[in-house]
Parts: sequence; structure tokens; C-alpha cells
Amino acid sequence: MYEKKTFMGYFINTLPLPKKLLRIMKLSILLTFVFTVNIMASVYSQEARFDLDIKDQTVRDVLRNIENQSKFRFFYNDEFTDLNRT
Repeated sequence: MYEKKTFMGYFINTLPLPKKLLRIMKLSILLTFVFTVNIMASVYSQEARFDLDIKDQTVRDVLRNIENQSKFRFFYNDEFTDLNRT
């Protein structure tokens, strides 16, 4: 018995791609996506502007002010960081 092939089946079988080439294509698509996301993130951080009027406040209060005025978030551990100094 012979197997009935469609046009796409015939086209795919006549042009086999090596596995190495497929890996390279997948890797290049992934790297393109990662670099695009990275560039978008770095552009936002350079464009962010806000005003701070800080006098005699603790580090914790300064970080809260920055968080309230921007989209930045700070994560810190109270045990390892001296957040109560002015």
C-alpha cells in the first residue's frame, strides 16, 4: 500500500531540516524575545522621574516615598538592613 501525501506533507518531506538548524532557529527566537523584554525594562527605569523633598527621615520612609511616587518596589530584610537611620 502506498501512503497518500498532501501537498504540505510532500513539501515537508522533500525539504528535511537538520535538527541542529531547528535548535538554532528556536534559540534565536528565544534570545530575540529576551533581549526585547530587557531593553523595554531598561528604558522605563531611565525615564522614571519624581521629586523628593526629604529632610530628617529614615531610610524606610524614603523608600516608602519612592514606592508611592513611582512603580518601583523595594524588597529588604529588617534583620540585615539598618532602616531606622536618618
